[in-house]
Amino acid sequence: MRRLNQPADRIFPLLPARAAGQSSPTVAHAATKRLVHIAVNEGIVAADEAMAEIQKPIWASEDLKIGLASFRENGPGLAKFTGR
Repeated sequence: MRRLNQPADRIFPLLPARAAGQSSPTVAHAATKRLVHIAVNEGIVAADEAMAEIQKPIWASEDLKIGLASFRENGPGLAKFTGR
């Protein structure tokens, strides 16, 4: 298993959003970061309990509409998200 103990400026280019030329993180990425933070600091049960509330912005986002439309038209992996 490869360890990711490199500086952030070397890791960020490896992230899918960065590799796809995204200008900003996706709404889903922000939700994931919040859930991971809760899981690490408060436990998995707390993260599970917070999930519905934390995911609300995803369902209201422009990124969701873009992603679903792209998936229908082009299949997986080709959406260009805006971070909104």
